[in-house]
Amino acid sequence: MDWLVFHVEPSFAMHWTRYQRALRQRNAALRAHDPGFAAWDALLVEHGNVLSGQRKSTLNRLQPFLLALFERFSGLDLTVSFQTGWSQEHSLEESLRLAVDRDRERGATTSGPHRADVVLRAKGRAAKEILSRGQQKLAAVSMIVSQMQLLKADCGVRAALLLDDPAAELDAQNLHRLIDELRSLETQMIATSLTPEIALFQAPSATFHVEQGRVKRL
Repeated sequence: MDWLVFHVEPSFAMHWTRYQRALRQRNAALRAHDPGFAAWDALLVEHGNVLSGQRKSTLNRLQPFLLALFERFSGLDLTVSFQTGWSQEHSLEESLRLAVDRDRERGATTSGPHRADVVLRAKGRAAKEILSRGQQKLAAVSMIVSQMQLLKADCGVRAALLLDDPAAELDAQNLHRLIDELRSLETQMIATSLTPEIALFQAPSATFHVEQGRVKRL
C-alpha cells in the first residue's frame, strides 16, 4: 500500500522517513529505560497523522478499482477497511500517552501508523479464514492490479510487472481473466512459468529457459 501512496502523494516519503527516524529513537530510549522517550512523541504525532491521512485518502481512491476487480475475478464479495494502528476512540497523541506503561514493558512503541493495516473481509470474517488458496491469490492479484490501474489513471505511469507462475492455484477460466486484465494495463510484463502458457500473453519479445541455475535464450 505504501508503494502506491509514495507515488500518488508527493510528500509521503518525507513524512514516512521522519516518522521512522523518530520511532527508532523512541524505541531505543524505551529499551534503554530512558525517561526522555516521550520527547519524540510530538514528531510521531506530527508526521504520523499525515501518513495516516494520506493512506486513507489513497485507499478511498483505490477502492472503486479494487472492488471492480474482486467482482470480476470469480465474483468475490469482499470489503476493504483501513486500520490506523491505534484506537479510533483516541487521537494518536492520546494513544501514545495511554500506552506508556505497555510501551515501557515491551521496550517498543505499540501505537501508531507503523502498526497500520489494510483488512479484507468476506461475510464479516477475515478473508484469509474462509477463502480458498485460489481465491486468496485472486484477492492478492486484485490488490496489485488495482494499484497499477490507479497509478495509470491518476498519474499516467505504467509500472513494469513481474509475474511468478501466474497459473499456480488458478483454474483455466480465472487464469484467462487474469491475463486479459493484465494485458489491458498495456505495460511491460516479465513472467515465469512451470508450464508453457506463453500463448496467453501474445508473442513475447524474448523467451528464456532456466535449468540448474543456467539461463538459455530460446
